Amino acid sequence: MSDASSHLGPRLATAAALVAWAIVLALGETAALPQWLIGVAAVAGIDPSTAMRLLVGVLVASAGTIVVLGPRGRVLARLAAVGLVFNAIAQAAHLWRRDADAAGGWWLVLATGLVGLILLSWPGRGAPSPTRGPRARPGLVGTGVAAALLLGAGIAANLDLVVPIDLVEGRTYSGTRVVEDLTTETWVDLPLEETGLLEHLPQVGPLAERQSTLITFYRPECGSCHAFFDESLGDSPPARTIAIRVPPAEGVDVVETDLPREIACDGCIRLALPEGPVWIVETPVALVVEDGVVTCVATEDFDRCLDRVRPEGKPAPQSASPST
Repeated sequence: MSDASSHLGPRLATAAALVAWAIVLALGETAALPQWLIGVAAVAGIDPSTAMRLLVGVLVASAGTIVVLGPRGRVLARLAAVGLVFNAIAQAAHLWRRDADAAGGWWLVLATGLVGLILLSWPGRGAPSPTRGPRARPGLVGTGVAAALLLGAGIAANLDLVVPIDLVEGRTYSGTRVVEDLTTETWVDLPLEETGLLEHLPQVGPLAERQSTLITFYRPECGSCHAFFDESLGDSPPARTIAIRVPPAEGVDVVETDLPREIACDGCIRLALPEGPVWIVETPVALVVEDGVVTCVATEDFDRCLDRVRPEGKPAPQSASPST
């Protein structure tokens, strides 16, 4: 078997794997979206959808370059195989940390890692022949590499690919504006540090760790929020209560209302989420934290949660809970 043919199989198989992944990505299949890259893009302030389009372009360009380079594409092919294994490990770490089957689940992690390992272990013998490959026709090879790069760039620029908002781990981007998603209904039975709230308000942790605590989110311009504090909580909250104000997004004008500028809660510990982002959180909402764990979340039937922290024998306020 010639040196060139001994490397042909693994190179073509690697290129095929890269193209297959790019096609699945381009079809918008969430199973192929690497959440580690979505997280890196979010931290870097890049729209995750842009990062995914760039990934598709890189995959296509790399596959074309591996094929065009001939035997000398062996090194790039092995790097691509290492990339497949790395993606599988990073995705597995994400799923393990989230204890979820998001972004395609374990089947894709196992498949990607297995493909990468097979490609890495595929035997290839000898070094590229000095009389073959790129040295024989450098101009043709250079043209082929340039064409592969242009093809990848063109696909990345024109691909219509949008990352679903629920895959962006509570952080998504609309233009240059950060959107923070606090999905409180999923917090039940989660330790407080796993909800993501402490990333924005770390002081909540010490305040809620030693006693049962009621945490509420509200907006001053929200009529239901004022009704919740006035009618459901009343003059004396049933337990330590942390009232967290949700500010409007930077540059967003709040509609003027006849409501008071602030909620009435003399016994509350008042905090506010950081200004700037668009905060996606339903208000009013009541959460009960017991022994560091969120045990109840309510957006309508507030007494269901408030009864957990009311002292025995203390009646609920007579006013009915507001509907939202």
